Amino acid sequence: MRGRGAFGHHPIVGPASEGTIRLTREPRGRRDRLRSYSILLDSKPVGNLVPAQTIDLPVSEGPHSVQLAIDWARSPAIGVDVASGETVHLRCAPNTAQPGLWGDTFGRKKYVRLWRAEASDDTDPAKERLPVPWLRFVMLAVLLAALGFAIAYGRTVDAAAVALLALVPASVIGAWAVARRRRS
Repeated sequence: MRGRGAFGHHPIVGPASEGTIRLTREPRGRRDRLRSYSILLDSKPVGNLVPAQTIDLPVSEGPHSVQLAIDWARSPAIGVDVASGETVHLRCAPNTAQPGLWGDTFGRKKYVRLWRAEASDDTDPAKERLPVPWLRFVMLAVLLAALGFAIAYGRTVDAAAVALLALVPASVIGAWAVARRRRS
Protein backbone atom coordinates (compact mmCIF):
# COMPACT_ATOMS: atom_id res chain seq x y z
CA MET A 1 0.00 0.00 0.00
CA ARG A 2 3.06 2.23 0.10
CA GLY A 3 2.52 5.38 -1.97
CA ARG A 4 -1.09 4.60 -2.84
CA GLY A 5 -4.32 5.07 -0.96
CA ALA A 6 -6.03 2.05 0.49
CA PHE A 7 -8.78 2.43 -2.11
CA GLY A 8 -6.20 1.73 -4.84
CA HIS A 9 -6.38 5.08 -6.63
CA HIS A 10 -4.35 8.29 -6.71
CA PRO A 11 -1.18 8.55 -4.68
CA ILE A 12 -1.59 10.28 -1.34
CA VAL A 13 1.51 12.40 -1.80
CA GLY A 14 3.71 13.56 -4.62
CA PRO A 15 7.45 13.08 -5.04
CA ALA A 16 8.24 15.66 -2.31
CA SER A 17 9.78 14.75 1.05
CA GLU A 18 7.55 12.40 2.93
CA GLY A 19 7.00 10.82 6.29
CA THR A 20 4.67 8.08 7.42
CA ILE A 21 1.63 7.85 9.65
CA ARG A 22 1.34 4.30 10.99
CA LEU A 23 -2.19 3.56 12.14
CA THR A 24 -2.95 0.40 14.14
CA ARG A 25 -6.41 -0.80 15.09
CA GLU A 26 -6.51 -2.81 18.30
CA PRO A 27 -8.02 -6.30 17.91
CA ARG A 28 -10.24 -6.15 20.98
CA GLY A 29 -13.88 -5.72 21.80
CA ARG A 30 -17.08 -6.85 20.19
CA ARG A 31 -18.19 -3.46 18.99
CA ASP A 32 -17.42 -2.99 15.28
CA ARG A 33 -15.40 -6.22 15.06
CA LEU A 34 -16.93 -7.06 11.68
CA ARG A 35 -16.74 -3.52 10.30
CA SER A 36 -13.97 -1.33 9.03
CA TYR A 37 -13.19 2.25 9.99
CA SER A 38 -12.69 4.83 7.24
CA ILE A 39 -9.45 6.76 7.60
CA LEU A 40 -9.81 10.49 7.01
CA LEU A 41 -6.48 12.22 6.36
CA ASP A 42 -6.88 15.99 6.19
CA SER A 43 -10.67 15.43 5.92
CA LYS A 44 -10.30 13.19 2.84
CA PRO A 45 -10.96 9.42 2.88
CA VAL A 46 -7.74 7.52 2.15
CA GLY A 47 -8.47 3.97 3.25
CA ASN A 48 -10.16 1.51 5.56
CA LEU A 49 -8.91 -0.19 8.70
CA VAL A 50 -10.17 -3.52 10.05
CA PRO A 51 -9.47 -4.96 13.53
CA ALA A 52 -5.84 -6.04 14.16
CA GLN A 53 -4.64 -4.25 11.02
CA THR A 54 -1.77 -1.77 10.69
CA ILE A 55 -1.59 0.63 7.76
CA ASP A 56 1.33 2.86 6.81
CA LEU A 57 0.14 6.07 5.17
CA PRO A 58 2.87 8.01 3.35
CA VAL A 59 2.29 11.74 3.76
CA SER A 60 4.09 14.92 2.86
CA GLU A 61 6.02 16.53 5.68
CA GLY A 62 4.12 19.08 7.74
CA PRO A 63 0.94 19.19 9.81
CA HIS A 64 -1.87 16.74 9.10
CA SER A 65 -5.22 15.87 10.65
CA VAL A 66 -6.21 12.23 11.20
CA GLN A 67 -9.72 11.07 12.03
CA LEU A 68 -11.58 7.76 11.84
CA ALA A 69 -15.21 7.34 10.80
CA ILE A 70 -17.80 4.60 10.76
CA ASP A 71 -21.16 5.58 9.34
CA TRP A 72 -22.08 8.90 11.01
CA ALA A 73 -19.87 8.32 14.06
CA ARG A 74 -16.32 9.65 14.36
CA SER A 75 -13.22 9.82 16.48
CA PRO A 76 -11.91 13.17 17.62
CA ALA A 77 -9.46 14.52 15.03
CA ILE A 78 -5.80 14.34 16.01
CA GLY A 79 -3.31 16.80 14.63
CA VAL A 80 0.15 15.42 13.87
CA ASP A 81 3.25 17.17 12.56
CA VAL A 82 5.26 14.78 10.41
CA ALA A 83 8.92 15.46 9.63
CA SER A 84 10.66 14.05 6.56
CA GLY A 85 11.52 10.39 7.18
CA GLU A 86 9.58 10.31 10.49
CA THR A 87 6.96 7.70 11.37
CA VAL A 88 4.12 8.87 13.62
CA HIS A 89 2.39 6.00 15.42
CA LEU A 90 -1.35 6.19 16.07
CA ARG A 91 -3.63 3.56 17.58
CA CYS A 92 -7.39 3.21 17.61
CA ALA A 93 -10.08 1.05 19.18
CA PRO A 94 -13.83 1.18 19.73
CA ASN A 95 -14.74 3.49 22.61
CA THR A 96 -16.33 0.86 24.82
CA ALA A 97 -16.60 3.30 27.74
CA GLN A 98 -19.81 4.59 26.12
CA PRO A 99 -22.98 2.51 26.26
CA GLY A 100 -24.06 1.53 22.74
CA LEU A 101 -27.08 3.79 22.36
CA TRP A 102 -25.26 6.79 23.83
CA GLY A 103 -22.31 6.25 21.47
CA ASP A 104 -24.64 5.96 18.48
CA THR A 105 -26.39 9.24 19.22
CA PHE A 106 -25.00 11.88 21.57
CA GLY A 107 -21.49 10.44 21.81
CA ARG A 108 -21.01 9.96 18.07
CA LYS A 109 -18.07 12.39 17.93
CA LYS A 110 -16.15 10.15 20.35
CA TYR A 111 -17.40 6.77 19.13
CA VAL A 112 -13.87 5.65 18.20
CA ARG A 113 -10.83 6.13 20.45
CA LEU A 114 -7.78 7.46 18.59
CA TRP A 115 -4.52 8.22 20.37
CA ARG A 116 -0.89 8.85 19.66
CA ALA A 117 1.39 5.96 20.59
CA GLU A 118 5.16 5.95 20.76
CA ALA A 119 7.18 3.62 18.53
CA SER A 120 8.13 1.60 21.60
CA ASP A 121 4.52 1.44 22.80
CA ASP A 122 4.05 -2.27 22.37
CA THR A 123 1.99 -2.61 25.52
CA ASP A 124 -0.38 -5.48 25.61
CA PRO A 125 -3.95 -4.17 25.25
CA ALA A 126 -5.01 -6.83 27.74
CA LYS A 127 -2.99 -5.02 30.43
CA GLU A 128 -4.81 -1.69 30.02
CA ARG A 129 -7.25 -0.74 32.76
CA LEU A 130 -10.85 -1.26 31.85
CA PRO A 131 -13.09 1.80 32.11
CA VAL A 132 -15.54 1.68 35.00
CA PRO A 133 -19.13 1.18 33.75
CA TRP A 134 -20.59 3.97 35.92
CA LEU A 135 -23.86 4.18 34.01
CA ARG A 136 -24.44 0.47 34.63
CA PHE A 137 -23.83 0.97 38.36
CA VAL A 138 -26.39 3.80 38.45
CA MET A 139 -28.88 1.76 36.42
CA LEU A 140 -28.45 -1.21 38.78
CA ALA A 141 -28.95 1.01 41.86
CA VAL A 142 -32.17 2.47 40.44
CA LEU A 143 -33.50 -0.97 39.53
CA LEU A 144 -32.64 -2.37 42.96
CA ALA A 145 -34.43 0.56 44.60
CA ALA A 146 -37.48 -0.12 42.40
CA LEU A 147 -37.26 -3.79 43.35
CA GLY A 148 -37.26 -2.85 47.03
CA PHE A 149 -40.36 -0.67 46.61
CA ALA A 150 -42.16 -3.36 44.62
CA ILE A 151 -41.46 -5.95 47.34
CA ALA A 152 -42.40 -3.52 50.13
CA TYR A 153 -45.78 -2.81 48.54
CA GLY A 154 -46.50 -6.47 47.77
CA ARG A 155 -46.33 -6.13 43.98
CA THR A 156 -44.76 -9.51 43.21
CA VAL A 157 -45.27 -9.41 39.43
CA ASP A 158 -43.62 -6.00 39.23
CA ALA A 159 -40.84 -7.19 41.53
CA ALA A 160 -40.17 -10.18 39.26
CA ALA A 161 -40.04 -7.96 36.17
CA VAL A 162 -37.68 -5.47 37.81
CA ALA A 163 -35.48 -8.32 39.07
CA LEU A 164 -35.16 -9.64 35.52
CA LEU A 165 -34.29 -6.16 34.24
CA ALA A 166 -31.66 -5.80 36.98
CA LEU A 167 -29.87 -8.89 35.67
CA VAL A 168 -28.63 -7.00 32.60
CA PRO A 169 -26.52 -4.32 34.34
CA ALA A 170 -25.57 -6.81 37.05
CA SER A 171 -24.17 -9.22 34.46
CA VAL A 172 -22.28 -6.40 32.71
CA ILE A 173 -20.78 -5.27 36.01
CA GLY A 174 -19.92 -8.87 36.89
CA ALA A 175 -18.18 -9.43 33.55
CA TRP A 176 -16.28 -6.15 34.03
CA ALA A 177 -15.15 -7.22 37.52
CA VAL A 178 -13.98 -10.65 36.29
CA ALA A 179 -12.11 -9.14 33.33
CA ARG A 180 -10.49 -6.53 35.56
CA ARG A 181 -9.39 -9.20 38.04
CA ARG A 182 -7.89 -11.31 35.23
CA ARG A 183 -5.89 -8.34 33.94
CA SER A 184 -4.36 -7.49 37.31
